Amino acid sequence: MKDETRKILKELLNEDSSATVKKLTHSLNKIRRRMANLTPEHFDLAEELYEAGGDTIGYVKASDAKDFKKGINKKYIAMSYLSTGRMHVDDIAATVIHELSHLILNTEDYAYSICMGKHASGLFTPWSVKELHSYARGKIATL
Repeated sequence: MKDETRKILKELLNEDSSATVKKLTHSLNKIRRRMANLTPEHFDLAEELYEAGGDTIGYVKASDAKDFKKGINKKYIAMSYLSTGRMHVDDIAATVIHELSHLILNTEDYAYSICMGKHASGLFTPWSVKELHSYARGKIATL
C-alpha cells in the first residue's frame, strides 16, 4: 500500500494496520460487485425528498438491506433530482456509493449524527472526529 494511502487511513481512522486495509479493501470490493446489479428500476427519483427532511440528496431505508441482499427487484435508492442536478457527476456517483454502503454493508451515518452536531463545519481534524476514531477502532477489533 502506498504511503499516502496509509497516511489517509491514519488520519481518518487513527489506524493503518494490515487488518484495517484488508477490511477496507473487502468492503469496497463488495460494494463494487453489487453495483454491477444496479438498474434504473432500483432508483426512486423525486423533485425533493420531503420525507427525509427536504435538504436530503439521497437515502435508503434501513429495512431494505435484506431485500437488496436477496436480489428483490424494487426501488432502493431515493434521490432528489433537484439536488443532484446541481452536482457534478462524480458527486452523484459518490452519493450512490454512500447509499449502497448502507444497503450492502449495513452502515449507518455515524459521522453525521455524532461529529457533525458537535463541531462547526469545515475541515475535519483528528480532534473533531475523536468519536469516529473510537467507533472505527471498536468495529475493526471485532473483525
